[in-house]
Amino acid sequence: MRSLRSTVRHAARSSSATARLLGRTLLLAGLCGFAHSQSVAVSSSLGCAFVVPPTSSTAFGSLGANYDPGSGLLNCNLSLVGINATAAHLHRGAPGVNSPVLFTLTGGGAFFGGSFALDAGLLADLLAGRIYVDAHSTAQPLGEVRGQIGPRRFLHAEPEGQHVVPPVASAASARSWIVLDPATQRATFAVQVKGTTATAVEWRRGPAGSNGPLLLSLSGAGSAWAAQSAPLPTADLLDLLTGRTYLLVLSPQHPGGELRDQVGIGGLNANGEQLSASRGGRIELFLDTDPEQGGRPYLVLGSLAGTFPGLTVDGLLLPLNIDAYFLTSLVSPNQPPLSNSFSFLGLFGQGQAALELPPGAAMPVVGVKAHHALAVLDLFGSGKLSFTANAVPLSVLP
Repeated sequence: MRSLRSTVRHAARSSSATARLLGRTLLLAGLCGFAHSQSVAVSSSLGCAFVVPPTSSTAFGSLGANYDPGSGLLNCNLSLVGINATAAHLHRGAPGVNSPVLFTLTGGGAFFGGSFALDAGLLADLLAGRIYVDAHSTAQPLGEVRGQIGPRRFLHAEPEGQHVVPPVASAASARSWIVLDPATQRATFAVQVKGTTATAVEWRRGPAGSNGPLLLSLSGAGSAWAAQSAPLPTADLLDLLTGRTYLLVLSPQHPGGELRDQVGIGGLNANGEQLSASRGGRIELFLDTDPEQGGRPYLVLGSLAGTFPGLTVDGLLLPLNIDAYFLTSLVSPNQPPLSNSFSFLGLFGQGQAALELPPGAAMPVVGVKAHHALAVLDLFGSGKLSFTANAVPLSVLP
């Protein structure tokens, strides 16, 4: 089997469209800038299986939205496929529960949008996944497709000495994996430290360049640290999701902190974790790394064989086990069910891919949980993998 590293290198160098693709990606990233950094991105994948009761539609859709803490507005854009929608709404309600219309989106057919002011209660419900979007049609006037709206679940930080306030000269490093569960509003932290003996790892509130109060002390010793938070109040959730918290690694040489980095949306995120095999659907995959990865080629890979023990490549863990699906996504990228699974990250280390299942195509794997993960190659530098990300789960329903 061709190695993961050589496969990405071969694909990047042999593609006749590489230069054009890289240029277009960098241009788009430059135009987008850092607009995402102070807003909270939320999203939803719509399908018939989530309607109460479920419909028999093969339509699907995707909602992309951003909450602006400054204005208090939720800005929404809804795209639909396979439906000529007559109306679309936001509702306040948990999965499996119908509730009255909260807001009405404007538009028709396949595209809707709108901006809505959220009070403190609605914001708390949004961050906890208790607001949903649905679309109606003449054939299904009570709702044809639906999806819960929620924030990104996976975050990361890579503490270094240069980010400590004041900066510290240190060759040590650390890497973190942070998972937010919107339903319980708890954050789970796992941190791996290299090059120093950590005496404590702390999660603190504060923007870049500023020190702030302690939110959580992680448990561990030396190189491995972990903890789960108590349910987070809305203010803490907002700070976590807008980059206003940080991880701090303390050591005997630097008891005030040797390594630090802001916690940010990171790795691989998806706008849903379930798809119906019989009805089909689409899941958007959001790639968020860091500016250092900007312009580098990436691969989104999949596996039906779980995440443990995974693969270690160039010293980085890729949390996928090898099976037929893994090999297909490795040697034949950008082929169904994955689109844009091989491309180049934007200037600031971001990208987007998707997984789409036609109706009936995944019936042989009903009940199976698939996972997808991200690998990035430093093609023009070390020639090695420079970033790997968490595994995103996807349950295949009947």
